[in-house]
Amino acid sequence: MVSVAKAGKSISPSSTSSSPNSSTSPPLTSPSLTSPPLTSPSRGRPRDPERAELRREQILAAATSHFANHGYQDSDLQVIANDLGIGKGTIYRYFASKEVLFKSALDRGLQELTLAIDRALPPGSDPLGSFITAIQTYLSFFREKPDLVELFVIERAVFPGQGSPAYFRHREADKARWRISFLDLIEKKRVRRLDPDAILDVIGDLLYGTMFANHLSRPLVCVEDQAKHILEVVFHGLLSPQSRAEYPGQSMAPHQDKPPQFGQANDRLAPHSKSPPLEKTQEKSPEKTPPQGRRP
Repeated sequence: MVSVAKAGKSISPSSTSSSPNSSTSPPLTSPSLTSPPLTSPSRGRPRDPERAELRREQILAAATSHFANHGYQDSDLQVIANDLGIGKGTIYRYFASKEVLFKSALDRGLQELTLAIDRALPPGSDPLGSFITAIQTYLSFFREKPDLVELFVIERAVFPGQGSPAYFRHREADKARWRISFLDLIEKKRVRRLDPDAILDVIGDLLYGTMFANHLSRPLVCVEDQAKHILEVVFHGLLSPQSRAEYPGQSMAPHQDKPPQFGQANDRLAPHSKSPPLEKTQEKSPEKTPPQGRRP
């Protein structure tokens, strides 16, 4: 067998073409013979932004339920990952820690509340009508999202002293648009001239307590009727016209430097409602005490 020497190496005749017209085979690195890379289902964070957002929402939804049912300390990210059919590392690609995941779940729930109220308000609706709709939507939202209420309790227990809770941060941020609405209502004399911030704080605290009472109450109450009762008290008050004259309200005018304090003398009180001076009270006290068992 004859071999051809080339550059100090021997090449077997079988490795060369037997025909002078035949061309040598192209190198394996030629693009025409290179196989395309194999594609496999992506793992971890999807590259598509929409799929990534969907994955993030799935993790937050599962985390909200898990934290609400097991508490913060007993929650395990591996269990959450198993429920979703993903690796634990995938969760960490979206959320740096367990604490970040918990607080992100809180923020997500409160953002959903804002979106629910926005969707319920028709464009260009009357400010008072919008306020009524917002209260009804608020109560219905938390009736359907009991896990979010549990997260409020957990946040207070696990992260005390870390600034304002998430609920109140969101409420404060959302207050600006309602303040504008009430200033407009006051200007049009549809609402009494009160401090809009005081109005929003009082009603906000009332709804906050109602939300927790509903969460803890059994059997469930009808939130539609509850909203009507709240609005009846807020819009029309408790006192009859006669009682309002006897017990005039405290001043809550906007931009007041120092509102009157309860318990101090107030010239707006009706004359008969003022307490007489202590000295005169003692002088006019009866000399004889009534018999025991009878009211004076």
